[in-house]
Amino acid sequence: MKALKILALYHNKVYDKYSVVSVLSSLPKLKELSLDGNPCATKVEFNFELIVTLNKLRMLNDDTIKELDRDVAAQYIEMHHVKLHTTKTETKPIIKS
Repeated sequence: MKALKILALYHNKVYDKYSVVSVLSSLPKLKELSLDGNPCATKVEFNFELIVTLNKLRMLNDDTIKELDRDVAAQYIEMHHVKLHTTKTETKPIIKS
């Protein structure tokens, strides 16, 4: 799975944003990601965290990530003291049935 470059998880009832960030952080070649329609992806803060954490990511939810997007995301994270979640502390499902 380390070679995965494109991942589409539209409408999969993904709730746990911390586990999502942890799992996605283990995919070093991930360039395109779609999480639209999942509860974890409803807040802009989560998208900013993904943009900052996944530095190889070029597309998020069908939108191209530009350098300005990375700058805005980094500033938001810093200004709002958002704690980045890149390590998995416990194993739990990220999808609720």
